[in-house]
Amino acid sequence: MKQEYYRLKLKNEAICERTKCLIIRTLKDNDGRIILERTKEEEADDDYPLIAILPGRKDVYSICVTDVYIDENETIYADGIDDDTGYRKEGFIIEENQYSDILYFIGYVLDWFDDMDEKNVLNSLNSSIMELACNLAEKEMVDTYGKLPEDFADSKEECYTEEYQNIFNPLYDKYYNKLSELADFELRAL
Repeated sequence: MKQEYYRLKLKNEAICERTKCLIIRTLKDNDGRIILERTKEEEADDDYPLIAILPGRKDVYSICVTDVYIDENETIYADGIDDDTGYRKEGFIIEENQYSDILYFIGYVLDWFDDMDEKNVLNSLNSSIMELACNLAEKEMVDTYGKLPEDFADSKEECYTEEYQNIFNPLYDKYYNKLSELADFELRAL
């Protein structure tokens, strides 16, 4: 369990850093600020995509986030409406534990939520893992048997003979599972 703890801790730190970089890069691509544009109907609803608990100078506030921006030092800030009073509050510094919420807000405002895009990314990752697993399994067979890949094929050279296919399949599964684990890839609803 200790090893798993450190593995997850390191992974979380890497994810936080990459999330921060994506937020900063996205803000820079949008002139340093992303603003939630709301219609009159949406304003009447009091429905916001992100209500965050943000520490202020004197208290902690429940803020309906309306703006996210960076300064010249790349410090990330948020402004919004105090959910309790309805007044606008500005200048909340975003801390590491709030990056995923801010990224969600940015994704919502920039309309990044598209199931098709997520499926394309997962399909691409899965294809890469499958290709690497094939190459590694074939490499292990070449090393083990001292033959070229085409020597494992049938007379038409279209696929492996049954004997070599039965050797290849568990090797492929071994490498696919290991690569998937290393990539933290889970095939979700493809």
